[in-house]
Amino acid sequence: MSRGRAKRRMVEDFADPSLMSDDQLRAEVAELIRAGELSARRWTCEVVGCDGLPHEGWRHHHARAAQCQPLWLWTGWMLLTGRGWGKSRTAAEAVREWAQTPGSQIAVIARNATLVRDLLRVP
Repeated sequence: MSRGRAKRRMVEDFADPSLMSDDQLRAEVAELIRAGELSARRWTCEVVGCDGLPHEGWRHHHARAAQCQPLWLWTGWMLLTGRGWGKSRTAAEAVREWAQTPGSQIAVIARNATLVRDLLRVP
């Protein structure tokens, strides 16, 4: 699906504001803000083969299926990809998830310490 078609479909899902009362409009705006804040904190999508574009339950771009951690048992995960693929965000989100387990030992390997520091600052 093209990005334009995905955006059109997302917009078509909204109610027509001209047909809503002021209270309904306020409630809709509050719900959109809340949904946006909740979904902005998430990164991985459970939809198999997701392309990372906004869809139901996701108001923003998020991890594509290829950017999710492998489901099988692994001890090393190498992201050898091209520029703009999303390696930094993918790695930062993985480290953030791993760090929630107390006592975890995490090794982040990069060309220099500055790159590691910058990686761990990615939102």
